[in-house]
Amino acid sequence: FFSYSAQSLTMALKLGDTVPNFKARATVVGDMDWHEYINGSWAMLCSHPADFTPVCTTELGTLAAAMPEFEKRGVKVAALSCDDVDSHSGWVKDIEAAGYSKGKPVTYPIIADPVREIAVLYGMLDPEEKTAAGLPLTCRAVFIVGPDKKLKLSILYPATTGRNFDEVLRVVDSLQMTAKYSVATPVDWKSGDKCMVVPSLSDEAAREKGLDFELVQVPSQKRYIRLTADPSAKARAAATPGQPLPSFPAPAPPAFPPAAPFSATPFAPPMYASRAPFPAAALSGTPAFGTPSAMSGTPFLPAGPAYSAPTGPAGAYPLPAARSVPTTLGTPGMSFGAFPPGYRFYG
Repeated sequence: FFSYSAQSLTMALKLGDTVPNFKARATVVGDMDWHEYINGSWAMLCSHPADFTPVCTTELGTLAAAMPEFEKRGVKVAALSCDDVDSHSGWVKDIEAAGYSKGKPVTYPIIADPVREIAVLYGMLDPEEKTAAGLPLTCRAVFIVGPDKKLKLSILYPATTGRNFDEVLRVVDSLQMTAKYSVATPVDWKSGDKCMVVPSLSDEAAREKGLDFELVQVPSQKRYIRLTADPSAKARAAATPGQPLPSFPAPAPPAFPPAAPFSATPFAPPMYASRAPFPAAALSGTPAFGTPSAMSGTPFLPAGPAYSAPTGPAGAYPLPAARSVPTTLGTPGMSFGAFPPGYRFYG
């Protein structure tokens, strides 16, 4: 069994250290090899004092709800305490029922460390929190590990203070961006906010890296506060072809009158005419066969030879028969209502 010296109760890891590997039992995955689990990904290891305790239940439930955000960032997550796997498995039912997981299951593994081997290895033991037998419990630690298995961030919380996983996600965003670009993130930074060019980079080198910046003037006249746009946001925009369209609710399929002559004829999906880039003043019209939608602009429905000027329910927009144009969409020979100059279709 381990003896707990004062040194073993303090942080053993430094930023930039390769995190120690360990093998242990865990929920979800069974036998775990920590380095194999990381396997070239970002990872987070977070410890908690004990199962079946109130603050820990809120934390691990909230973490379950936040897992889609961690997965989106490519972060593998694992929790740990000094309880055994059977205890973890029984406690998971409480976590999922208590409401903090917002209906999400606990999908990340919870590692068992009953002999405190991993806790000592990582310096996670809290000298103030002990079991009834006098054994120290794990503190609320957070370790963010990079794909290179090096420690990128560590945070310690006392047993009485629950963690803020929004802040952990914010830190992950910062770490992932600064690992790729020569920038730092200022106070209260969030993804998309302006960043700062790191002091080690000259103005010329910054521009060569595509970091256009604005210099903040200070009385010392030193050029050390250089603000630049979030390069990860620019990279995301560059990776998305075309100009993003406004976010409008998808219109419901039109409910055609039963007596319509073309009711049994296949036709293309309804199209919407709007002038890009959607200035409010340029949009007009009311969707045919339905209530006005968030995308104002006129839907143009198929107009066949016997049905060239349909009129829907009350408030619908009639299509003038004299303004129909041929189209190759839908059934051959079908036509759509014309639209004013400068407008174009969006489907």
